[in-house]
Amino acid sequence: MRTHLVGRIADVSVEMLIGSDDADGHEANLALTLPADAVVTGYALDVGGRMIPGQLLEAPKARNVYEDEVRAGIDPGLAEVVGNRFTTRIFPVDAAHSRRFRLTFVAAFDPAVGLVLPFARDTAIGRVTVAVNADRYATAPSVRFAGQPLGLTRSGESWRGEAMLGRAVVREGLTITGGTVTAPMVVTHHPGGQAFFAIADRATGEPKPSARGGRLRVYWDRSLSHRAARTDLEVDVLVRLAERTAPAAIDLITFASDRPQVATIANAAALRAALARVTYRGGTSLAKLDALALPAATRCVLVSDGEVTIDRGATFVPDCRLAALTAAPSANGARLGRLTQRTGGAVVRLAAGGEDKALDSLSAGEATPVSVRDAAGRRIDARAMPTGPGQWLLVGLMPAAGDVVVRLSGGGERRYSVGAASIATEGPAALWAAARVAELADDPAQHPAMANTARRYQVAGPGMSFLVLERPDQYLRADLTPPDGFSKEWLAQYGEAKRGRDNARRDARQARLDFVLGQWRDRRAWWNTRFVPASRDQAKRMRRDEVGDMAPSSAPRLRRLRRQHRRLLRPRPNRASRLS
Repeated sequence: MRTHLVGRIADVSVEMLIGSDDADGHEANLALTLPADAVVTGYALDVGGRMIPGQLLEAPKARNVYEDEVRAGIDPGLAEVVGNRFTTRIFPVDAAHSRRFRLTFVAAFDPAVGLVLPFARDTAIGRVTVAVNADRYATAPSVRFAGQPLGLTRSGESWRGEAMLGRAVVREGLTITGGTVTAPMVVTHHPGGQAFFAIADRATGEPKPSARGGRLRVYWDRSLSHRAARTDLEVDVLVRLAERTAPAAIDLITFASDRPQVATIANAAALRAALARVTYRGGTSLAKLDALALPAATRCVLVSDGEVTIDRGATFVPDCRLAALTAAPSANGARLGRLTQRTGGAVVRLAAGGEDKALDSLSAGEATPVSVRDAAGRRIDARAMPTGPGQWLLVGLMPAAGDVVVRLSGGGERRYSVGAASIATEGPAALWAAARVAELADDPAQHPAMANTARRYQVAGPGMSFLVLERPDQYLRADLTPPDGFSKEWLAQYGEAKRGRDNARRDARQARLDFVLGQWRDRRAWWNTRFVPASRDQAKRMRRDEVGDMAPSSAPRLRRLRRQHRRLLRPRPNRASRLS
């Protein structure tokens, strides 16, 4: 496991060897819980001693190709991400054939809470190697792995450390806390060539808004998906917030897929009673919230898991600083972050035992970023990551020239200048791209743009999954171009098979084209033929010729038909004449 820290962003690579004691081949299923709002940026599988990177495909296509290959008894690998849960399926794994895979992901972290990677097992692991690199740190962060400290040595503004465990039971994972960065802003460059910034700062010395009084507005998600969260924790924190800030009035807006319901509440006790009466049903839609005519509020709180299921492209920008509170472990932090960032708010994650910290975050009066601009005042497309009270972590595209200017809710601003040379890492770009991909995924019409952005920055998510195939014919059947990493012999086999397939397709297309052209020529000839109707005399002669050409054996039959025809034409007396 290797971890590269650049400021408050970690780029993590985990490589695992999966084995089995069974002689029969089985599908291996592995699930890992990643840090909150982590972004998976890579997946590779060992094929013939080489680590082959996965292809990033639309999730349904990747899953269908994988299952088709498994049914055919061929060896694929699939990696999917839902929320902060990573799963991989590898086939086959048996006693004679272990499989190695590599996962890379990016995660932002609060230095007070730390970066926590809970890799632990009750059974012994053959060997574990851990390496930590920290760039642009004035003082080293504290690192612990498997319950033991990991020392770091300094090299300029970087720190390095590595440790290896033999066969051991790992009951604690990797934890990284503390450390002091050399400058608030770090400039990085993505492998694609673009420059990004990451700004980690705090609101020291900025004017603070009033912490008491005013009007509190609560947007409460009453959809079925939110009912599964720890709503009891969320209710307790909201009630305590009302008690601490003592608002003059509380506006409670409950919403789902139907019309929002608005109620004005006098105090904290009434807020608790109103939330206890909420009925959860339907999906989640923010479409009608912006149209509500509400009194001006000094503090707004959105309580939701962020899983908008209806009207995903709807705009929701309240007229007050919006904070998002969620106790759902798999909450959509990217969407909640987009909603709060527009008004200078923040996402507050809540877990049992963390009520006090969440309350401090919601009631804090520290100034927060409202917008990010370049030196000329043009808005920069940036993303705000969840942080602690009075802090912010921003990632975005670096302007071509000049400083980055952050405007704060208290009226002040911060200006950040480029210092040292940029660092090669995927972290800030991946975090920024994940928000962009999630935003595009809300609109079905933007699906091609979403897929292109995900592939460009190698960002997996609910709509995109990694797939690794092993044989040339697999890539040909799936109509995929193999990634780098295969041997020259493998690529030669693929090239030969692809040429054969392309030639067969070309011949089939040519044959089809020839057939269509032949049919078209026949149709044109038919349309260009002039058909002259025969005269009555010509028709009679043609009928006589046809009768004359009939064989002698058919003559008796012809005479019989003529007699029957004459009988039919003979007039018959009616019933009255016969009776007379």
